[in-house]
Amino acid sequence: MTGKPWTEAEEARLTAMLEAGASYPELAAALGRSVSSVRERRKLLPGAPPARHPRGFTPEEDARLLEMRRAHLPGWLIAAELGRSRGVVARRLMQLIRAGRAGGAR
Repeated sequence: MTGKPWTEAEEARLTAMLEAGASYPELAAALGRSVSSVRERRKLLPGAPPARHPRGFTPEEDARLLEMRRAHLPGWLIAAELGRSRGVVARRLMQLIRAGRAGGAR
């Protein structure tokens, strides 16, 4: 294990924020942890709510995705910032490109 151990208070806050619908980047910022640390800890929590994003992207997420792509950020970083997998982000980007909504984001 690397980094600092999780406290019971942090786990309780993580669970409460997950139930409230917070994204992984929001959780990471609030808890002073990395997105990957938050994601991995969530998997270990008993009774934790299911992983977020069983739905499509919001218009705000699309805009953020395109903004980060135009800034030439790597796919793994875009995925981490959006709290999504690299595959999901890549598929969404291709959908936006095909729909002509990417505006040169290739």
